[in-house]
Amino acid sequence: MGRCSSTEAGTGVSRRDQRRLAGRVVVVRATEADVARALSADGAAVVLLAVPQDDGDAARAGALAREIVDGGGRAVVFVGDAAAEEGRAALAEMISELFPEARW
Repeated sequence: MGRCSSTEAGTGVSRRDQRRLAGRVVVVRATEADVARALSADGAAVVLLAVPQDDGDAARAGALAREIVDGGGRAVVFVGDAAAEEGRAALAEMISELFPEARW
């Protein structure tokens, strides 16, 4: 049987859909660097969530955001408690201000 050349090897994602997340904003824990990189490569703007009690987490998130931006993507860091209502409201406000064109 013939080989299908319309998908990237091993991903099952067609070349046409590679940037399928363009115009979207995703929120990812800063500890999930590989996920953040993959979503950015798919075109999403990435909000890296860092916990406020861990200065190292914020520093890692900042370094990852810089890496994504330097690679041509869009990334910002949110340091806050997204489990709390106040934190979720602040996160939503930040996303609305920084990415007004985005769908999320």
